[in-house]
Amino acid sequence: MPFLSLLIAASCARAPDPALPTPFAACPSSPNCVSTRESPDDAEHWIAPIPVVGDADAFWARVGEVVGGLPRARLADEGPDHRHYVFTTAVMRFRDDVQLELDRTGGLLHFRSASRVGHSDLGVNRRRLEAIREALAAP
Repeated sequence: MPFLSLLIAASCARAPDPALPTPFAACPSSPNCVSTRESPDDAEHWIAPIPVVGDADAFWARVGEVVGGLPRARLADEGPDHRHYVFTTAVMRFRDDVQLELDRTGGLLHFRSASRVGHSDLGVNRRRLEAIREALAAP
């Protein structure tokens, strides 16, 4: 029982959000990270970027509405063409970092989603980014 209390206390502790590097850090070898900046040969970590549709500023505003409207999302940092969101799981309060980068020249939205702790995320990060892709494709 003391171990369980310690585990719960540790998972509820509030550490400051780390400043994630830009460009995105490489995914670790664990399967709890996906990024458009990984090699397409790395099927476990790579995910395709999203093409910018229409005006880049309007698209970027739509990205903010979609991602900011997702459950348990908090905007941690923002710049002209980058955003960092922190998603907190409902039960265990684990945090995942989602970085977004608008590549105006290439006409692409790049992103990275990674769990802060653990080995496997059971596909949560990939599903989150695919849900964002789907929402941005909707009219």
